[in-house]
Amino acid sequence: MIKQNFSIWDGVYKSFNEAGGDLDFFDSKYWLGKQVGIIEKALKIYSEHGFITKDYPLPLIISMMLDCKSKLKVLDFGGGMGLQYLEVLSKIPNVENKIEYHVVDGESSINARPRQMNHFPNLKFYSSLEKLTTKIDIVHIGSTLQYIEDWGGVLKYINQQFNPEYFVLSDLLAGNIPTFVSHQCHFDKKIPIKMAGMSDVEVFFNKNNYNKIYHSKFCASLLDANKLPNDALPEAYRLDHSLNVVYKRN
Repeated sequence: MIKQNFSIWDGVYKSFNEAGGDLDFFDSKYWLGKQVGIIEKALKIYSEHGFITKDYPLPLIISMMLDCKSKLKVLDFGGGMGLQYLEVLSKIPNVENKIEYHVVDGESSINARPRQMNHFPNLKFYSSLEKLTTKIDIVHIGSTLQYIEDWGGVLKYINQQFNPEYFVLSDLLAGNIPTFVSHQCHFDKKIPIKMAGMSDVEVFFNKNNYNKIYHSKFCASLLDANKLPNDALPEAYRLDHSLNVVYKRN
């Protein structure tokens, strides 16, 4: 029997420019409509006092910090339409008035969010980091860094501008691989993506005086596989899973 490639990633490139592809995918009507549907479903669950979960570590870090501080400010970079905020509210009792939650994402995503997301007084949206000027306690970045070519530059700006106590990285495509650019294939679209060698991520945080306090697999279900579907990549570039990682400032 001939083994068929089972992969949503394809190609090894040095840069986004070399890879090309559909850089505007996350502004498309298809993607935005899909996100609206996810948020509307989460709002319904939340209104019925259910639990919303993606198994990101952010709610646990917030809960832990609230043992020491009465109020927190959270930056969710790449936080879309606010799904992770709803997860936090669903998991931590009586937390809504204890956190200011600041989402930074693309203007198309922010403008497409359901109106119900405007009913939370401590939830704010921004289309760029430069528009946010407040002190931040926790930075959360979920399934986002891999879509930014200069992710190191973004982390540097966030660290210098906000000096957070914690960085919470969820669903991070990093591991024991070389750092490289590939395509994430979604139907007929090819989205440039940068997978990171974990050693490169560690260098940044160690250099900036952060200590890793948590490290686990994030088990995403993609194409009903129990590991990341990337058979089309050379073996040295394959990840079995993405990561949840938490860094605390020393």
